[in-house]
Amino acid sequence: MKLLYCARCTTPLMNAATVHICPTCGAVYRQHGTHFSFVADLSGVSVKELMQSMEVTP
Repeated sequence: MKLLYCARCTTPLMNAATVHICPTCGAVYRQHGTHFSFVADLSGVSVKELMQSMEVTP
């Protein structure tokens, strides 16, 4: 499996069903086929807590 990286900080993204979340800066990307779109900034939220509550796979 190929790793995806955040466009803002180059950290590997974590997969959460239909979105990819950066655990470092809080950027959220949504996949549309082979394209990705930036959809949200969770920098004010505890990203690690959110990821744990969603049972995200790294």
